[in-house]
Amino acid sequence: MLSAKIESAGYVEGEAIIGNVSINAERGKLVLVGGRSGSGKTTLLFAITGILHTLLGGWVKGKVSYDEREDILALEDPVSASGKIYGFVLQDPDRQLLMPTPLDEVMFTLENFGSEENEAETRARELLNRFGLGEKMLKHVEDLSGGEKRRLSLASAIAHDPPVRRAHCFFRPMGDKGAPHIHC
Repeated sequence: MLSAKIESAGYVEGEAIIGNVSINAERGKLVLVGGRSGSGKTTLLFAITGILHTLLGGWVKGKVSYDEREDILALEDPVSASGKIYGFVLQDPDRQLLMPTPLDEVMFTLENFGSEENEAETRARELLNRFGLGEKMLKHVEDLSGGEKRRLSLASAIAHDPPVRRAHCFFRPMGDKGAPHIHC
């Protein structure tokens, strides 16, 4: 179970963007975070993953634990720890995709979590086929449609089979072939 209690968090010390937010997510349950533009959804996701205070120079007062382990936010490298727990999909796939082809993108995730190259390639091909991207796995990412990029971001986020999967604005269009192929 994921348990997060964020007392306050923000990008500039003393200027809270969010406050008094609690999340308890049981394994296998979907938790949706909704709200108006600018209401703090992304800040919340960055706060509970450790990205806000370690990579973005912000601050977080609170505690996040998974399966009753120690506070993830207090670890020396909370992003590495949370990377094993979360599958994270950003709102804009162009800000998340790093590699030149879909195959490279998914393999990159798997290899960063310790998979050997052959194992990573087999799993990546499997996922790309499942997400309706099998025929485009060797195309350049820039040539994919917006919906295809969103599906690729999702495939990459769940490639290492994280127990907690988070998506920001997940319900945006994923293209004609998107929904029938996605079974997370």
